[in-house]
Amino acid sequence: MKLRILFFLLFCCNVMVVFSQNEEAVPDLTASEFNKKVLLTWTLTQGNTCNGIDVFQSIDGINFTKIGDIEGICGSPEASISYNFTHAFPEKNAVNYYRLRLGALGYTYTTSVEVWDLSGDNYILRPNPISDTSELLFSNDGSKEAVIRIFNAHGNLRHTETTITEKFNLSKTLFASGIYYFEIETLKRKILGKFIVD
Repeated sequence: MKLRILFFLLFCCNVMVVFSQNEEAVPDLTASEFNKKVLLTWTLTQGNTCNGIDVFQSIDGINFTKIGDIEGICGSPEASISYNFTHAFPEKNAVNYYRLRLGALGYTYTTSVEVWDLSGDNYILRPNPISDTSELLFSNDGSKEAVIRIFNAHGNLRHTETTITEKFNLSKTLFASGIYYFEIETLKRKILGKFIVD
């Protein structure tokens, strides 16, 4: 039993040391969204080197898949070196998680970014079901007036609201528990969807 505890403590301490070293080696791993792609940027600080960098992505922050690599010797004993990597096909309308494997140095910490695609009839309602207040995001080209009409499961109109932004705030206080259907009418299209109120 004592041997197991000792092994566990040694393993935990080693994992903590590796992540601590990698935070010093890469103190600034960032992910930013642009044009529905993700740009990863980071700096390998002076004195840290590795043989190849692997880039990993996840949509749950737990299960990662390799999406690319930078081959060859990385970093430098004399200077800090900056790198970037573009993920062309991230998961849309979701949080994307990223981390790096720096050769024998191991993994970096994880960074994340949300990537939205509200083109066409896409919308995002979060959270859904509505337990307090939810945001309903949609594309409103040119910020023209948009109207939302919300119907109950029997087709009866329960709420109407207008905005010139790309967002409606839906409060639970407006609805009884149940399933609701909505249509957002903009100058160019209608967006249809549904939500649940707890």
